[in-house]
Amino acid sequence: MENQNFEKSPSEAREEWLQRLDSFRQEFSSLKGNISEGWDKLENELRKLIEEVPQFKPAPVGVSWEELEVLTGVLEEINRGKKQSEVLNSLLQGVGEYFQRVALFVISKQEVVGWLAKGFAVEGVPAGRGKVTLPLTQENILNEVYTNQTTIIARPEDQPENDQFLQSLGEALPKQMMATPLFVRGKVAAIIYGDQGDSLEEMTMVPMVEIMGRVAGMAVELLPLRRKLAEAPPKPKPPEKAEERKEVEAPPSPETATEAELKVHEEAQRFARLLVSEVKLYNEVQVALGRKNRDLYQRLKDDIERSRQAYNKRFPSLAATTDYFYEQLVKILAEGDESALGIQK
Repeated sequence: MENQNFEKSPSEAREEWLQRLDSFRQEFSSLKGNISEGWDKLENELRKLIEEVPQFKPAPVGVSWEELEVLTGVLEEINRGKKQSEVLNSLLQGVGEYFQRVALFVISKQEVVGWLAKGFAVEGVPAGRGKVTLPLTQENILNEVYTNQTTIIARPEDQPENDQFLQSLGEALPKQMMATPLFVRGKVAAIIYGDQGDSLEEMTMVPMVEIMGRVAGMAVELLPLRRKLAEAPPKPKPPEKAEERKEVEAPPSPETATEAELKVHEEAQRFARLLVSEVKLYNEVQVALGRKNRDLYQRLKDDIERSRQAYNKRFPSLAATTDYFYEQLVKILAEGDESALGIQK
């Protein structure tokens, strides 16, 4: 049976594919709570979506079948990433197939921070990873993408402060440029930038970059589930050997505590460790910046408080005597340096 996409126009086929991709993303969110049941379904659906990318006929103007094959390979590489940095590196390499110069900027508090680049004078980081830092309020293409949450194609003169942004990359101004958002958990977490240098070549590959960004955002969201599936279930420790209980403000005494009470404390410690590890996994770049600037809590406040609420809801009886969640914030996010959290007590 022939693929029905062959009978549709390129724009109709692409729109239908993107709608299915969004539907898959929503389904993923609803299945988060049941990892074992939902994972096979999610992975099979994502694999099916990737396989169907090159079946959109006729190809859009300016896009060859070879270029669609490149897109499929990039999506598969993104999907293989086991860490956020691997996903983003694969994304940047993929976008670099279509543009002479590309860069990835992450959103951190009210700033846009240069994370990685390709095609500029210095490979990797054009002007120093920590050096390219711009306020979100600056009127440039990045601000417009963040504010409108959509792809922007522009010329340097289209936004009043594009010159300052482009000069920070240390390169000549391009004739035209594009930027598109990368969404994680429904928020703009990063912005993908690309240009063709001094060429006026039409940017026919922007839809490909948008697809890459959508898949990369979902891949980042899937990382915690993949890690949980890869990890063997922790072996229960005998009460007398449970090292974590030594860190508790008021640990239950082995002589007086019941087996059920000890089990509750062990479960609370494991749950707190899982929640904080997930916060770290979703926000690798922000965690690194937060440790450096000693403001982890302010940078990750929303994620931390959401996880704390989940912890308190599950273990309300421990709130008055112990704070395993805070212990894991110090241990995992701050690497043992409590002051890196930036919490004023």
